[in-house]
Amino acid sequence: GGAVALYMGGEKIDDYLPCKKCVLKLDDFESPKAMAKFMWEMVQDPAKYAEYHEWRNTPYNAALWPKFERVRLLGLETSMCRLANTVRPGSCPIHCAASSVKQFHQAAHRFPYRFW
Repeated sequence: GGAVALYMGGEKIDDYLPCKKCVLKLDDFESPKAMAKFMWEMVQDPAKYAEYHEWRNTPYNAALWPKFERVRLLGLETSMCRLANTVRPGSCPIHCAASSVKQFHQAAHRFPYRFW
């Protein structure tokens, strides 16, 4: 389960998504009304709804999504790890994500100087 994101914006969003069929894009429909109709039909059809969640059960492969991976690596979620590596190289794996705050905290405590 979970939510399906609705997207209205730039045409190149597919280049930056880490999955296929994981968002509903307004531009894929004739009108907002057509999108709403599709959403209603999707909610009524568990198989159709499940199609938009298949990506959740597929292991993430960074090589398949290079533009998303670049954004992910330079995003806020990895900023603490990047900061820790700047202060003390090798203290935090660059590919960290959800645990970056914890890893930064641990790396900061191993560093011999206190900044706070």
